[in-house]
Amino acid sequence: MQPESTNERVLWKGRASWSQFAWLYLIAAMTAFRAALFMKLGLPGWEMWALGTGVLLLCAAGLRSWTEYGLTTARVLMKNTWTGKEMQSIALADIGDLSVKKGLIADLMGIGTVAITSANDEKVLNWQGVFDPEDLKERIAIARRRG
Repeated sequence: MQPESTNERVLWKGRASWSQFAWLYLIAAMTAFRAALFMKLGLPGWEMWALGTGVLLLCAAGLRSWTEYGLTTARVLMKNTWTGKEMQSIALADIGDLSVKKGLIADLMGIGTVAITSANDEKVLNWQGVFDPEDLKERIAIARRRG
């Protein structure tokens, strides 16, 4: 994550937590169990179930690494890590609302979504699946007050 100017410093950067994809791990575990069961019973097709398990785990890794979230001294942003392009950003001075959204399971896993809305409601950044979203919301609020 590169700052836009020499005066801009990166204060925090991160990605969605691995916990964000727990549902995918559950499905992968079920396909792995089925592959093992087929192999143990000598049934054909266990190789495809094992391959499917690998594909699901690769999908989880790919989805997690797709987007990087960043907080700098000047803005909050989302960047596509595969292309290196910035997807969206909001200047700290233009932030209107900060909120945290969590469901029951996300709360148990310590993850959530930090929703950042611009003052004119034109832009909304949803940092999904971040670990300790309340702390991150506070970091953004502090950077905003200092900026």
